[in-house]
Parts: sequence; structure tokens; C-alpha cells
Amino acid sequence: MFASLAIKSKIQLPSNSPILSSWNPSNTSFCNWVGVSCGLLHQCVSALNMSYMNIHGTISPHIGNLSFLRTLNLGSNNFRGPIPKTIEKLRCLRKLNLRDNQLEGSIPSTINGQSLSSLEKLILQYNNLVGTIPSFVFNISTLKVIALSYNGISRGIPNDMCRMFPKLETLYLLVNPLGGHIPTSLCLCRNLKELKLCENGLTGSLPTNIGCFSEIEYLSIPINQLTSTIPISLGNLSKLEFLDLSKNNLSGNISELRSPTLAFLSLVESIFVPINLVVEFQILSLMLQCSQSWNYLIIPSADLCP
Repeated sequence: MFASLAIKSKIQLPSNSPILSSWNPSNTSFCNWVGVSCGLLHQCVSALNMSYMNIHGTISPHIGNLSFLRTLNLGSNNFRGPIPKTIEKLRCLRKLNLRDNQLEGSIPSTINGQSLSSLEKLILQYNNLVGTIPSFVFNISTLKVIALSYNGISRGIPNDMCRMFPKLETLYLLVNPLGGHIPTSLCLCRNLKELKLCENGLTGSLPTNIGCFSEIEYLSIPINQLTSTIPISLGNLSKLEFLDLSKNNLSGNISELRSPTLAFLSLVESIFVPINLVVEFQILSLMLQCSQSWNYLIIPSADLCP
């Protein structure tokens, strides 16, 4: 209870917030407080869900005193300042969602496999975080979701990023000034289902082994500076439902791409694809327009990252 009250002291709430009346010392049944859930076998806080509550302020370092916490969701508020290093004390944490705030600084080194060995979801997108994709996150082998989109993270995608992520299913890095190449070692994320690398300033070529993602359903790499032919191995993505390669400088064709589940296809603005190949697909949404020669299809402009 005292940790929760310390957290409350660091924030500003709208006058009609249910937290104002619910979170007070006279109400000793803190497991019934708004946004608080407790474990069935003990009266300890196991989940703190304060998303969409129009909260202003900073995240109190006392958050680390909620040692039995499994879910921390402070998303879609107006928290500012750094992510507290005391998060390392949340040894049972499985889901950390701080998305859509105004958090600053770098991802603290205390978010690592030694302190957060059970973490499955790391959701930090839509903030003002800077620095690199930290190597200390890589040893959290339990991670299934990494969402760092819409920040200021730079210096490329680390070559060894997927070496320690046997369970990773979702990787969102879009709209960060990453730069650099797409490492071929991403193939080590064998269970990846969603990969979003939109508007990352990526250069070089699409990895020739991009067809290694046997489980991938959503592949989005538009608005970069990729220059290469479309790899033949793309045809190995048999579970693909969404493919967006728009606004790059790719060339070639998609003759080998025959995913029976493909529902959305968006190709490069100004890239040419033989029309007789495209019509083989049962595609629900095809972002293409005909060129004057009618021998090729061209993508119209698109400025948003899906």
C-alpha cells in the first residue's frame, strides 16, 4: 500500500480521476483500488494498470517496491522523465508497457536478463527515448514482444540482436533514426511473426536469406533507402499475410511469392513488377496503379508507417 501511495505522490491527476478517491490510506483494501490487482494466494499487488488515465508527472522509483508485480501498464498517459532504474527489482515482471508517454533518456541497463528474467513483453513505443538498442536487453531470453517504435533510437540494428531471443514473435522498430543495414542474423529469431522496420533510414540490400522467417505473417519495411533486387527467398514466406516494401529502390519481381494467406501487398513506389505475376494472388488489398504501358504496376505514394 505504501509503495502505491508513494507512486501517487509523484503524479498529477485530473479532478475527476477515480484514483483520487480510491487510492487513500483510509481505504486499506488496496487490492480493490482502481487499477490494482492482487494475487489469489496473497494480498500482494500483481498488476498495476493505469493506462489512459490522463496522468501527468514522473514514474516514482518506489515502483520497484511492488516486488510481486507481474504486469505494469502505464501506457497512454503523460509521464515524463526517465524510466526508473528500480524497475530491476520487479523480478516477477512479465509485461512492461510504458507506451505513448513523454519518457526521456535511454533504456536503463537494469532492464536485463539478470533482473527481469521472466519478462515477455517490453513495450516502450511512442516516447522520446534515445540511445541505441541496448545489448543488455538481448539476454532476456523470455521476450516475445519488443516494441520500441516512434522514439529517437539510433546506431543501427545490432548484428547479435536475435541470438538470445528464441521466443521473440513481435519486433517493432519503426520510425527511429536507426540507419545501417538489416543484419542477416535476424533469421535467428525463428519464431518471428511480425517485423516492422518502416522509416528507419536503412540502407543496403534486403538480406538474401529473408525467406528464413517460416512463421512470419506481417513484414513491413517501407520508406527506407534499400537498393537491391527482391530476393528469391521471399517466396519461402508461406504464412505471410501483409507485405509492404514501399518507397525503397528495390527492383526485380515477385514471381516466387505465392503465399496462400497474403491479404495485403504494397510494393515500392517506382518499382516495376510484371503484371501477369501479381494477378496470381488472392489479395484483398493491393496498393497498385497501372503504368501508361500497362505492362507493369506501380505503387502510389504512401507516407504513413502501418
